[in-house]
Amino acid sequence: MASAAQHPTSQDVLQCAARVLAESGPGALSVRRLAARLGVSYQVVYSRFGDKSGLVDALYRHGFDLLGQRLGGVTEPLGTTERIVALGQAYRAAALAEPELYGVMFGRPVPGYVPSARSLLSAWASYQPVVEAIEACLSAGTLVPTAGVPDASSLAYLCWSTGHGIVSLELSGHAASARAPEGARLIDAAVSALLAPHLPVTSDPPAD
Repeated sequence: MASAAQHPTSQDVLQCAARVLAESGPGALSVRRLAARLGVSYQVVYSRFGDKSGLVDALYRHGFDLLGQRLGGVTEPLGTTERIVALGQAYRAAALAEPELYGVMFGRPVPGYVPSARSLLSAWASYQPVVEAIEACLSAGTLVPTAGVPDASSLAYLCWSTGHGIVSLELSGHAASARAPEGARLIDAAVSALLAPHLPVTSDPPAD
């Protein structure tokens, strides 16, 4: 009977590729190297992903799929700003858990690699929970549009790009200074600051 190692799943191959990236960097990533590490023929890996570009494209999608799972696991109620802040924390957790995949998703570590149309759709899909959370807040009146940021997509992009910048600095070591705020706390503060201009203005009750 053939062992599992002789018939690796696509997930097995991607996990092995992620380990190679983490241990040796993108220069060590190749279809033949992965096949040797998995103990299978080159054709077993090639039949699933094709050449190195196909393998990297699959890793790109895999990273965004994992990110989408993290964001989909947020349980704070729709229509609350707490959900938007929690999505920022989930984004950070995904990046810290799989920094090598985060590099493939956003850093373009493999020269010449360009994401396919299919992979770009996967990346866009992982972003949608942020848009949906903000749309729910706008519908519930928890947030209101402003002239500068008039819709959910614009505000979602601001939150996403700000969180991305904070996480990228943290992963690159630029936030390692003792004076730098801890990453999770900084995500909370940044997202809350972005949402603050969109909080509805409430009038004080009239004095008796």
